[in-house]
Amino acid sequence: MKVSKIPKLSVIVAVYNTENHLIKCLESLVHQDYSDFEVILVDDGSTDQSRAICENYVNSNTHFRYIRKDNGGLSSARNTGLNLAYGEFVMFMDADDWIRKNTLLENIRIAESTKCDVLVFGFIKEIQTKRGVNQLPSIPPKLVSFENPDSFDNDLIQLLKSGTGLTVWNMLIRKEFLKQNNLTFPSYKRGSDMYFLFQLYKYRPRLISNPQPFYQYIAFNTSKKYDEQIVPNHIAFFNKFLSLSNSLKYSSQLLDLELKLFLLWFCHVIPNAVVNNRYLSNKLKLKELKVLFGQERVIKWTNKYSLNQAKDMMSKIMLFMMKTRSPYIMYCFTKVKILFKQYIRVDYKKYYNR
Repeated sequence: MKVSKIPKLSVIVAVYNTENHLIKCLESLVHQDYSDFEVILVDDGSTDQSRAICENYVNSNTHFRYIRKDNGGLSSARNTGLNLAYGEFVMFMDADDWIRKNTLLENIRIAESTKCDVLVFGFIKEIQTKRGVNQLPSIPPKLVSFENPDSFDNDLIQLLKSGTGLTVWNMLIRKEFLKQNNLTFPSYKRGSDMYFLFQLYKYRPRLISNPQPFYQYIAFNTSKKYDEQIVPNHIAFFNKFLSLSNSLKYSSQLLDLELKLFLLWFCHVIPNAVVNNRYLSNKLKLKELKVLFGQERVIKWTNKYSLNQAKDMMSKIMLFMMKTRSPYIMYCFTKVKILFKQYIRVDYKKYYNR
């Protein structure tokens, strides 16, 4: 498809078997208060009705373009969209999420007027439990490095501590900045956002924030096939975070966040992915947890942190679980946590987002 007018903004939506949620995502784009944008739908080899839904929107809306490719994963789909984007700024969306109708207008105005490289806005994480829906807002702090580059280190520290600097779908990013620094998404099945952003921050972009929640992130409790690379991948993510942290002034301010990310990834994300997976037998689940505890770097990091460093009871409990190095204890702890989360409204952000 030829684009008759170069748009100011390209919204890249990676699509893969999301027929049940895709329409709501695309409708939120159709009804934006802003018109100077394009939507690039990258179908990563869907086998459901996602293709038909995408083609219907392309045929009825001039903002939309559709590209179908062989299945290569989320990073591959995003990189494909990035290569095809015409916009001065790019935004990434997941196909099962949606945005408020003033999202593009309000944020592109700020991005243009400040000449920033990265604009960060707030989001709401929506979690379905057996007792209802949890709505957990995350709001970025005020960022001023777009006008004062010397404030970048402090801006980034506050952004990371807020939890809003770890995902790409609540950002507008200047495409030329990505091109100049050869930034693309790595080929990880999960967590590619963090690795991509840790790499991006190394180049010290001009940052600005919009402290309003525009993006609705729908968190699904899916039991997909187990990713055997989940442990080494998260070790790579954590190493990348430590490298970034050590390069910043005032990096001591990130020590609390460092511990929280370590616990989040190695005592929550990985154990949950193992224990909650229906494709693994209990014997295999214990075996995978044993692999986690046997990693040299995980052992090193676990020994590095003391219980006194943990600022709240949950963090102390999680760190104690890691220090036991017992697959069985971690399995039981995770099972209880998963069950608890289904029935009680727990705001995990209070542990990781201070």
